[in-house]
Amino acid sequence: MMARFYGVYLDNTGISTVLDIVRFLGQPDSIRFSHITLRGPYADPGLTKARIQGINDGYKKDRLVKMIAPTTFFSERQSTVVIAVELGNLQELFYKPNFPTGTPHLTIYDGKSRQFAQSLYDIVSRYIWDASLSVGALQAIESKHRVDGEFLPFFTKFCEYFGALVGDPKQIASMSGVSANRRLELIESVLERCVQTSEPKVLPMDRELISRQSAYA
Repeated sequence: MMARFYGVYLDNTGISTVLDIVRFLGQPDSIRFSHITLRGPYADPGLTKARIQGINDGYKKDRLVKMIAPTTFFSERQSTVVIAVELGNLQELFYKPNFPTGTPHLTIYDGKSRQFAQSLYDIVSRYIWDASLSVGALQAIESKHRVDGEFLPFFTKFCEYFGALVGDPKQIASMSGVSANRRLELIESVLERCVQTSEPKVLPMDRELISRQSAYA
């Protein structure tokens, strides 16, 4: 029986898509959209629409979270790299019975390679992630999307930013064949363009990408 999880997605398309691309370069088998899981697991069929609406009605204002810093969840069977977040007023929504004192976060890698995870953590730790961001309403978390020629064209925003930050979007479907070292180089290149290292804030995108974001909003 499938477990159901609920959370929030970032309102800022620029930052969210940069994180999506970073995670894709780390795990190029699928596209996973950046989110913060707040509740779950629930057994099928999960929360009713009325229950979700009731929760959201109580949190229409001040839906702000604050990115803090990268951290890791390493164990014998886990190699995960995340950006820890503070939930602010949304802390009251946090209900994860399997991890009641867990760290709310945005995942940027959750794979099998400890070596890759450590290298990625070393890279992202050189950047400052201190930024307050608005998030949307609580909703069911989407499943990951397999990368293939049939569905890829539907991810227009992802493809647009990939083209601006990494290279030809036609490379997306074959990225799983690129070496781990090269993918780490691409991740660092993306972060160098989009994340500030000397000022305590995240730059959503450079001027070129801000223009692109406005054009495609």
